[in-house]
Amino acid sequence: MKKSYLFPTCCKKIGYFIAVPFLLILILNLCNVPYLNFEFKTFGILVHSLPTFTSEKIDGITNMNFEFDMGGNTWFTMAKTDFKSTIVPIFIIIGLLMIAFSKEKVEDEMIVKIREQSLIWSVLVNFIILILGILFVFGFTYLHFLSVQIFFVLLLFIAKFNFELYHFNKSVKHEE
Repeated sequence: MKKSYLFPTCCKKIGYFIAVPFLLILILNLCNVPYLNFEFKTFGILVHSLPTFTSEKIDGITNMNFEFDMGGNTWFTMAKTDFKSTIVPIFIIIGLLMIAFSKEKVEDEMIVKIREQSLIWSVLVNFIILILGILFVFGFTYLHFLSVQIFFVLLLFIAKFNFELYHFNKSVKHEE
């Protein structure tokens, strides 16, 4: 018997309850609508200095230098961070995972096939959109694009799976 890695059916409703409010907060944030702007302390990894590359030409020979300066700072520290950059994405991911990978009430071979095909389709479309974004989106808008791209594969999968499931159920009822 194959092991199923899907969540129980009840997790789908919990996932909607978690994901929808935090997706709304994300959309408000992307539209620059002020809301819940508060900071709290969290434990994390801080990158204080990125490596720098320098080159200099001496007697026709180019010397490449690689420098990494921590400036006396530590890697692991308590830092003030924004609510929307830590908690919101975590809850969106948890909610969307619960929605996407919860069992259906009747989980048969056809549902498994629809789930598999929808997942393949969503990954392919997601990476096509990512490639187009890399080619055509620049500047600060690119950061917004990447922040949405994190969740987009799950959103595509949920939409495609439910669309295909709706059409499958419709065709089964039509045959009866």
